Amino acid sequence: CDAVLYYTRSEGLLFPNIALRNAQQSALKFTRVEEIEPLPVPPEGLKEYPIKNINAGLKNVGQERKIVDPQEMMTMIENFFRQGMGNLRVGFLVCDIEKLLPNQRTVPLSEQKIIDIETWQRWASDLQFRARGHIILLLTENLSNVTPELILNDRTQTFPVRIDMPTYQERLAYIRHLLYLPEAEGEEGKYKLGLPEKVLSEDFAMQTHGLNLLDIMSLWVSSKSQKNIVTFQMVVEQNREAIRKRSHGRLELIYGAHGTESIGGLDHIINYMGNVINALKNWDIKTVPKGILMAGPPGTGKTELINALGKDMGIHIVRLTGLRGTDPTTHSIWDLHRALEIIRSLTPVIAFIDDIDKFTYTGTDENERRIMDQLLNDLVVFMSNPNLYGRVLWVSASNRPDLIHPEFRKQGRLDDVVPFPLPNIRAREDILRRLFPKNNIPFDEGVNFSDISKRTERCTGGDLQLIMMRSFQNARMNNRDIVLHQDLIKSVEEFVHPRDQNMDEYLMLIALREASLLSLIPQPLPLGLQERIIENNKLNKTKINQRIRELETALGIIAKK
Repeated sequence: CDAVLYYTRSEGLLFPNIALRNAQQSALKFTRVEEIEPLPVPPEGLKEYPIKNINAGLKNVGQERKIVDPQEMMTMIENFFRQGMGNLRVGFLVCDIEKLLPNQRTVPLSEQKIIDIETWQRWASDLQFRARGHIILLLTENLSNVTPELILNDRTQTFPVRIDMPTYQERLAYIRHLLYLPEAEGEEGKYKLGLPEKVLSEDFAMQTHGLNLLDIMSLWVSSKSQKNIVTFQMVVEQNREAIRKRSHGRLELIYGAHGTESIGGLDHIINYMGNVINALKNWDIKTVPKGILMAGPPGTGKTELINALGKDMGIHIVRLTGLRGTDPTTHSIWDLHRALEIIRSLTPVIAFIDDIDKFTYTGTDENERRIMDQLLNDLVVFMSNPNLYGRVLWVSASNRPDLIHPEFRKQGRLDDVVPFPLPNIRAREDILRRLFPKNNIPFDEGVNFSDISKRTERCTGGDLQLIMMRSFQNARMNNRDIVLHQDLIKSVEEFVHPRDQNMDEYLMLIALREASLLSLIPQPLPLGLQERIIENNKLNKTKINQRIRELETALGIIAKK
């Protein structure tokens, strides 16, 4: 382009090409402030305006008047485009087009908005503009925030272009640029990017996956202001904040305080998830399942496992939040689309939905129900996109898989169902052994974890965590900092189960009924389920369903039809 114009609502028309500024000003016929506007009557109690107000007016003499109003800008730009000016080719950049042409699905458009949309549509197909080589670039962070009429129209020539996040090679090139900035003698290390010892530029480029170049520059500036190197924890926090801001709080980066070494009783599931994640990182499309559903009673480690995987596996795991069916609004649709676009940009990535059974609308407002249906439809369409198989892995968790919306259970969405039953005796011992070092609580060598595991049937990992903390409280009440076996015995004896035994069994059976891989069912099952529902090393679904009906009657649960 020979001339470049740039427009934002806050700054008006700007001119990045300084050399052509005067010619552009003249061609656009921008009026100049030739005299001071008459001052209004002075405020009550003053005979004349303060001198500073007059001086402020004098400074404007001879300056170009800014074009900020959108309608005035559009009129001026069209005149400029049609003037010709020889072979001058004009590029026009409009920042945040969603502020001029917002997506208002449920709000009737005003007459002026309709005219604005028609103007942009007309420009997109204007043969005179195209013949003269003019180009208009409309910038937005998320296409779903822009009125769809701008693109979804047979008469327009507006083409969406996705600008992806920087690749590994692009991040690496920028990082090396920061590492080798020229510095004067005596200023060594003052400006160059500082990395931890033995961390190579290639390693740092891998760690910054999910960040754009501005994010990396922000890390560099922050480290220099603190006179420190860029640590991995700084990268994690920058990633977390960037994802939160870009998604307007709808996505949360998962990075747990502890890794999988702190989780007991789930080694078989950790191995399975590790193999799946490695396949995802290696773009092994045929090995990665379409989706995974983790089902089981509360406190059995579903969410804790996801947090630990986020720390250990070297892959982005993001939690989709704030989109439950309680008071959905039009903004919920925009927020979801924004979140989905961010998920797409982070590939390979794991997208996690906790309590997916609550993704449904239970109110009576028809407009809210319609919005919730739209949210659900948009989400499952994205989940089913074949272009994202092996790039985006959807993982969800639920205590009640029987209440999950049927759309999520269709083939190709959450195909692998991983049951999380109550831990058996071996799993409880393993959990207890890992809980103490995880929480930095010292214990005596005489603590018999095997004995405690026998006394804690029906306890979940969450229950055992509470028992462990109470045992430390018992020790402190006896002026000790080390937990003895007797402290654990006391906390077990005082523990009251928060759930009915029938409910524990009911939630386990519902999860086991949905299980898709026998190798992910721990053996033996607790509460006598091993003898009741396992025959010839296989699940007896008939017996499971029969027992579920019995428990529904005992618990007063109305079965879902």
